[in-house]
Amino acid sequence: MFSDDPLSRRSLQRFINKNHVLYSWDYVKDTIRGALIYIPRRKNIRIYSIAVLPEYQKQGISKILIQALPNKKLVLECKDYTVPFYEHLGFSVLKTKRNYYKNGEMAYFMEREKL
Repeated sequence: MFSDDPLSRRSLQRFINKNHVLYSWDYVKDTIRGALIYIPRRKNIRIYSIAVLPEYQKQGISKILIQALPNKKLVLECKDYTVPFYEHLGFSVLKTKRNYYKNGEMAYFMEREKL
């Protein structure tokens, strides 16, 4: 979904086949505005990836997609530049891990309790 995301086409197809992808659709332009991939677990839902096309960013698309998930604890990992975005949506940093990504960047593990 992102240029630096190692998600393969095969893995993406598996998520789609299992209905673990939410979409936001622009019916006027007949195109996807954004998508969220998630992994349902017994005790929580892991947000694997969120992507919104640049022309639709800052319009609340990610928030709408997150709100469409079942009401369970949400967990995710992200890079430092997205931490404020997720904090704005009610997530808290649980821990960090240095050199988590291939380029040596730190990962932030975040969660949001169910509403």
